[in-house]
Amino acid sequence: MATIVYLGKTYQVPEALTVLKALEQAGYQFVRGCGCRGGVCGACAFVYRMPGDPRLHGGLLCQTTVQDGMHIATLPYFPALRRPFDLERLRLQGHTVLSLYPEVLRCLACGECTRICPKQIDVRDLVARIRRGEIAEAASESMECIMCNLCASRCPVAIPQAEVFLLARRLQGRHGVEPAPDVASRAEEVEAGLYDSELSELARLEPGELRARLIPSKED
Repeated sequence: MATIVYLGKTYQVPEALTVLKALEQAGYQFVRGCGCRGGVCGACAFVYRMPGDPRLHGGLLCQTTVQDGMHIATLPYFPALRRPFDLERLRLQGHTVLSLYPEVLRCLACGECTRICPKQIDVRDLVARIRRGEIAEAASESMECIMCNLCASRCPVAIPQAEVFLLARRLQGRHGVEPAPDVASRAEEVEAGLYDSELSELARLEPGELRARLIPSKED
């Protein structure tokens, strides 16, 4: 068994459990701050401290195993402002991101964002790439980001790193990647009305009939 402290109360829980399962076993029911339970949605970010260690650690409730002595605080949501933009009007240029998120230029390179990232992304390096205008590289290397915003919770100059990287990925996806020829041709066919009759037929079907049409049976 392991001793953990949550919301000022001490609990004895099996040490083999994840923090999420341990807290649920202790009687807590999570209706927020809990999502996929597979470490990919970023909904269950939390921070904790260990006895004798002054550092603040971060992780995901569903992925982090209980440690004896943990003092836990959950972060079901951490505010990080997303600036509005029209993706069609933007260009794949370095100053585009900086014009929307000028706080990136205030980065102190302290590394707190990297240390707390539960996906072990080198957040500090990606911020540096954004500052140098390396949008494609930042987009590619931030694909593992799950938008938990733990990095933003530790940033001393208030950079919303996850939102910055999301903008970089969207810019790269919209303006830096040529559309696949077969997708473009199929979109033209749809816009030309080539499949209107089939789509109208599907729209008239009851849910059970539609499911039977779209999901092949085991006999098939």
